[in-house]
Amino acid sequence: MYSRMKKLILVVVAMLCLLSQTDAQVRFGLKVGVDFDDFAHVKQLHSNNVGWQAGPMLQLMLPVVGMGAQAEALITQKRVDILTPGGGLSNSRHSMWYLQVPVHFRYELNLILLRPFFTAGPQFRWAIDKSGEYKSDFNDFDWGIGLGGGIEILKFQVGLRYTWGIKDSGAMGDINPNTFTLSLGRLF
Repeated sequence: MYSRMKKLILVVVAMLCLLSQTDAQVRFGLKVGVDFDDFAHVKQLHSNNVGWQAGPMLQLMLPVVGMGAQAEALITQKRVDILTPGGGLSNSRHSMWYLQVPVHFRYELNLILLRPFFTAGPQFRWAIDKSGEYKSDFNDFDWGIGLGGGIEILKFQVGLRYTWGIKDSGAMGDINPNTFTLSLGRLF
């Protein structure tokens, strides 16, 4: 797990160094959002659970062309209800806290007051805390591919993102949640 973290940190640092040499615009911000996880393809789990996320974001944009990168470091809460063998919900809710790091390519159109934008790229998640009787059934690391977009008005950003889970999140088999996120950000 630590070797993956080191590789991710090296990629982010290399990207920051490359963009800093090109007079990139650097913007910081804060972001909050609501996650809607879809576990419908996993028979043992209750689907469509709602969680939340919050944390800082960093944008590095090339001047004039509207291309760049956006990285985030989000604390994310996920909740999963485990189904009993008879099909009913168990008395235990599995709650997971993650450090979620999306590192996305960003393209935006500058229309003076409005900036529609599109993002795409990988998202990495490390478990910070897991609770419930099934906590050992979920892995400490997973990743996915995200595709999103939104609009920036002045320094406020409203975004939508869909993330496809690629790496299995659990020992029960094919547990790779697809997540739809609605977020609000403020850039400084």
